[in-house]
Amino acid sequence: MRKITFLILFILTSSAITYAQVFNQNYESLAIGATAADAGNQMERGSGTVQTATASGNNTKILKAVHNSGQDDMYVRSSNFSVTEGQVYNVSFDIATTNTVHVVTMRYANNDDFNTAQAYEPDTAATSTNGSQGGAPLGRMVTTANEFGTTSATFTVPAGYNTARLQIYNFGRANSLELDNFIIELDTSLSLEDKSKFNFKLYPNPAKNHLTVSASQNINNIEIYNVVGQQIKNSVLNTPQKHIDVSDLSKGLYLINIFIDDTVSTHKFIKD
Repeated sequence: MRKITFLILFILTSSAITYAQVFNQNYESLAIGATAADAGNQMERGSGTVQTATASGNNTKILKAVHNSGQDDMYVRSSNFSVTEGQVYNVSFDIATTNTVHVVTMRYANNDDFNTAQAYEPDTAATSTNGSQGGAPLGRMVTTANEFGTTSATFTVPAGYNTARLQIYNFGRANSLELDNFIIELDTSLSLEDKSKFNFKLYPNPAKNHLTVSASQNINNIEIYNVVGQQIKNSVLNTPQKHIDVSDLSKGLYLINIFIDDTVSTHKFIKD
């Protein structure tokens, strides 16, 4: 079966998943007390060290970022990476804040000159497993204080730039955030021709009880995987639309493969 180039490459012999990642930091390889610079993060108006998580929902190593004294806001950023106009990047990170609000944007520049960089909102409203998008801008998330959730967003590179970095903004003085599993990956899922041809759709996202998949012709089957590569569901459809029961899934991020003839489209969705 020919597989159109797509975001996730499945290694069938081991059921492992390899991402087309440009930045991936879970802080586990770093010693407690390592700095944000050691972790590949760039900070402004704050300081960060690797610690053990204290917010609920996580007991692993995280980056704890704290506002500088007297500062009204703080930025935590990924390392810089090269981009090309029209590329699509999927972003996700686990985050807990003391003040309930954070904002995710992508900053674009030329030749790593971020002194004149421009910040862009996500393509559509960002999502979170711990709260919801909270008004303008589209990357503004309102979450439960001191509780971990996964924020996800998608960005399309505009014309005129060749480098980028992801930016997480946190409001207010004397606040802090805990950050984990910070991932940025290039989405090479389907060509524009295939997207137009099959008109794949997946909604709602996040999904609570049911997830709907649809296309312009019959879908042969679907596969759902968790983020460590374990197959959770596998259904033969032979219909252009299907409502999939996901009420039995735990909250979190999942991957779904949608098969039509010799084409496979891979998508992310969040179980709420």
